Amino acid sequence: MDISNKSLVKMSSKGQIVVPQNIRAYLRLEAGSVFECFNADSMIVFMKLPVQMTREDIETIARIKQAWKQVEEGKFKQLSKSEALKRLKQGKL
Repeated sequence: MDISNKSLVKMSSKGQIVVPQNIRAYLRLEAGSVFECFNADSMIVFMKLPVQMTREDIETIARIKQAWKQVEEGKFKQLSKSEALKRLKQGKL
């Protein structure tokens, strides 16, 4: 574990922490970088994940947003579990 790039940071009232510029540069962090966060004893560990969004990922997110918008506008109704299964079996879902 390399701890040569140490810096003091302060958490905001919203729980946000700024990653110091020297560490962002060293790890080549950019806006949109994805991290896994976990605690290890008294440490908070952020591990950069090698995640890159594909065009398909972005299109899927756009479709999900559109679907939620339609749900919020009341364009769909909620079905009971039994009714949903019944319609699935009939090929009507």
